[in-house]
Amino acid sequence: MTGRRFASDRLTMDAAVVFALFAVFTVSVIMALLAGAGVYRSVAEQISESFSQRTAEAYIISKIRHADGLDSSGSLLVAVTKIDEADALALYEEYDGGCDVTYIYWRDGWLCELFAGADETLDPDMGERIIQTEGFTVTQNGSLLTIDTGSGRQYVTLRSIE
Repeated sequence: MTGRRFASDRLTMDAAVVFALFAVFTVSVIMALLAGAGVYRSVAEQISESFSQRTAEAYIISKIRHADGLDSSGSLLVAVTKIDEADALALYEEYDGGCDVTYIYWRDGWLCELFAGADETLDPDMGERIIQTEGFTVTQNGSLLTIDTGSGRQYVTLRSIE
């Protein structure tokens, strides 16, 4: 029979080369996965932060637009006030001779909303947490409201002021 001779030296060398290539491939794949995971984590955090900022701003602007108007005596239904030394928006609603108010304010890292009667005593801890923000300040200059959520500033013009 003719055939090749079995060379154990060559088989050992072939196995070592295959193992080395496999090891290089494995290490490369692991490094690529780790780098990709880091990039994914970074992008996911940025998207989450951007979502929170845009959602908070859109929520506040929507609430202002809904309340923008005048009551039966000609007073604004949107006001800037303070709750425990923190800036707050007061959004009034009139109904059959009564008045309720929705307060939007910042407390312990959260944008909060509290619905109460206009003459009720407020407990800011009773407010509903809406979304986490870095802060909340609101100022009014005539018909212009300036809203800062800590990571962005928005301007809203009240349409009910002539």
